[in-house]
Amino acid sequence: MTSEFEIKGVADVIKIADETEKHLEGLYNNKTNFLQGIWFRGQQDKCWNLVPRVFRRNNCNQLIYDEFNMFKHIQLIKPEYRKIYNTTFEWLCLLQHFGLPTRLLDWSEGILFALYFAVSDTEEDTKDKDARLFALSSAKLNLNVNPSRRGSIYLPDDEEVIARAEIVNKSDIYRLFELITYEYKFGKQIVGKLEEHVKNYQKNNCDEKLWEKLSYPVAVYPYRLNNRMVFQQSVFTINGGSYAPLAPNPIAQPLMLDNLNKKLPGNDKFLKSFVIPQEYKSKIKDELNRLGIHKGALFPELEHQTSYINEKYMKKNHP
Repeated sequence: MTSEFEIKGVADVIKIADETEKHLEGLYNNKTNFLQGIWFRGQQDKCWNLVPRVFRRNNCNQLIYDEFNMFKHIQLIKPEYRKIYNTTFEWLCLLQHFGLPTRLLDWSEGILFALYFAVSDTEEDTKDKDARLFALSSAKLNLNVNPSRRGSIYLPDDEEVIARAEIVNKSDIYRLFELITYEYKFGKQIVGKLEEHVKNYQKNNCDEKLWEKLSYPVAVYPYRLNNRMVFQQSVFTINGGSYAPLAPNPIAQPLMLDNLNKKLPGNDKFLKSFVIPQEYKSKIKDELNRLGIHKGALFPELEHQTSYINEKYMKKNHP
C-alpha cells in the first residue's frame, strides 16, 4: 500500500493533488476535474494501522475501552447536547471530535489539513517516527461494501450508516433490528433495505450473511453540526462489527480498512499512502503555518485559540 513517493515538503503534497493520475492512480475519478470523493488522513507514526480508537488493544491484546458504557455514560452527564445531536451517528461525530474513543475514523476533504495532523506530533513518542498520509476513495470503498449503491457516498440517514452506528447500543443482530425498527421513523424500511442488500449478494453467489456484511467499514459525509467539523472539512469512515462473543446472535468482528483493502484485487483497492520522513516533519509544519494551516485555524474552541496565541507570541528566549 505504501507509495515510493515521499513527502518532504508542502510542495510535494500539492504535487500529489495536482498530478492525480500519477500519484492517486486508481482512486481519482477522471470524469471530474477535482478530487471528488478523495479523502485524506494524517497519522503521526507510519506504522499505525487504520483502527478506530475504541477498537485498539493493549500489549496483552485486550480491548482498552468499553464502548457501550462509555457511550451511555457521556450521554447521561451531557444531556443538553440532545437538543442538537439527535441520532447515535451524530453523537458519535460529536464525541469523536472531543476525544472520546469511537468507531469512527477522522478524514478530511482537505489534503493540507490531513498533512497538518500527520506532522503535528501531539503524541510525545512520535517525534522521532516517520509519519504517513493516507488517501481514500470513498466511492470505491462503498462500492466494495454494497455494489448496488454504485459507490455513492453515504449520508447520515442511510441504512448502512444507521445500522453501524446503532451497534454501539445493540451488538446482537436481532436486537439491533428491533432497536432500529422502534427508534427510527422508517425503521422497518431500513431493516428491509439491509436484508435486501444481502439477498443481492447471495444472487451473485456470495455466502456472506448480514451480520458479516455489517462488520465492514463505510464512508460517510456527515452533517457538520459544529464549527470544528466545518473548519476541518470533516468526513468519516465508520466501522461496523462488534467484539461481543456473549451475544446470542453476534455481529461479526470489525473488519479494518487496511485489512479490507489488502483483500481486494488491484483495480478495486481504495487506499493509497505516502510516507513523511521524520526529519522533514518540523519543516513541513513551519510551511503549513506560513500558509495559515495551524492549530488556530483548525480548532475554533477558546482553549485551542488561547494555546495558539500562547505559542505564537512566546518569546524565543523563553526557558
